[in-house]
Amino acid sequence: LKLLDAKVELDGERFLEAIDELLAHGLVDVAALACEKLDQRVKWRSPQAHLRLAQCALLVGDAAGANEALDRALAYDDSGSAELGLLIAAVEQRR
Repeated sequence: LKLLDAKVELDGERFLEAIDELLAHGLVDVAALACEKLDQRVKWRSPQAHLRLAQCALLVGDAAGANEALDRALAYDDSGSAELGLLIAAVEQRR
């Protein structure tokens, strides 16, 4: 994460893979922080990062945060992942 603060160049896809590994190991807070760092730089901002941020929010029970991240992903996600995420978030909020 310090590399992001130093504003070095990075491979966005590999960084997203690292975020996936953090999530797989239950390090949700660190993964969320990494997604937020990516969002701070326009060059690294992507629907994939917003989707992972929404995943982090859902995992900690933050429905509002999940919806915000998914709404942001909707702006430029053409895969349908954001819509599916909104559906999952709606189901989770009803529980």
